[in-house]
Amino acid sequence: IETAIGEALLYKNEGGGSLVDATSRGIGRDPLGLARISRATGLNVIMGAGYYVPPSYPPGMDDKSEDEITEEIIRDITVGVGDTGICSGIIGEIGCTWPLQDNVRRVLRASARAQAETGACILIHPGPEDECHQAILDVLVSAGARPQRVIMGHLDMTLMDLDLLRGLADTGCFLEY
Repeated sequence: IETAIGEALLYKNEGGGSLVDATSRGIGRDPLGLARISRATGLNVIMGAGYYVPPSYPPGMDDKSEDEITEEIIRDITVGVGDTGICSGIIGEIGCTWPLQDNVRRVLRASARAQAETGACILIHPGPEDECHQAILDVLVSAGARPQRVIMGHLDMTLMDLDLLRGLADTGCFLEY
């Protein structure tokens, strides 16, 4: 946390005002640590909600319903994580495998439903396959997500085809590099 405070202050001193911490459930999310960083730096630190990739899912994920996952995400955004009272401000980073596994599809649909209720943006970590980006967006939109509130991340590492990039951009989603 002390290292993060020092690095965040460098960012703030260059004019930064907000940081997104995309550590969602299962990958070391630390609401109290993030609040400490925010207080020490004066930066707005935005914490993620939802689930990353299947290897980081908690035991019993196969038994969680889409409704349960949706409710967890909404609670993290509207009430706070656990009993901390510290709320998430973004859904994600939602990590995706290819082909999309059932659990990943369930998390994507739950994320879309939570977005529809809260208005929070969804941050996606797609796989490297060209066809996965649009497929992910299709799952999100079919479950009620607004593409204008979706960030398709890591495109500098995954999607190089300009026609596919234009197609994604045409949906209205954000392209993150």
